[in-house]
Amino acid sequence: MDYKSGSIAIVDEQKLTQSLNNMKGLLAAAAVIASLVPHTFAHYQWRSLIINGAATPEWQFVRPPGDIYSNSPVTDVSLKDFTCNTGAKPVTGIASVSAGSTIGFKLDKAIYHKGVVNVYLGKAPSGTTAATWDGSGRNWFKVSQLSAVTNGGSSISFPSDNITQYTFKIPSNTPPGDYLARIEHIALHDAAN
Repeated sequence: MDYKSGSIAIVDEQKLTQSLNNMKGLLAAAAVIASLVPHTFAHYQWRSLIINGAATPEWQFVRPPGDIYSNSPVTDVSLKDFTCNTGAKPVTGIASVSAGSTIGFKLDKAIYHKGVVNVYLGKAPSGTTAATWDGSGRNWFKVSQLSAVTNGGSSISFPSDNITQYTFKIPSNTPPGDYLARIEHIALHDAAN
């Protein structure tokens, strides 16, 4: 049918009803599939601190994002949100650990994007505490990483695949003070392709 020329289409009403019923079935199936998408394609969050080998309750010592149900990654490294997540809220507690201790972070689900894990410590500036410092500034230093493994170029693997937690040792020469620990997984979304 060519609407531009003003032609008229003759429609078989029975076939049109059957087509509409088929479309309703497809739309219902699409709605069910769409309702599963947030659960199927959601990212993951570091929600718990690990101290002495045990995970703490979620968000007790980890700053929650403004919306704990949003798993959208922070993609602009120049934003303040890159440090402690989008709209990070204050924590409900401060953990006390010593230099040389092993601590870590636990995820809400396993990592499924290829990529590396990095961990940083940042010393709270004078006049602030770990509870009040927003993480801004150049006070951060890397304390651990879980990098890609390669055999010189013909293959590469990522040990972070499918992990649900990551532990690391706080350097034994870390001076006393209030620190924030920051963990990141840099997801390479097309690395598997």
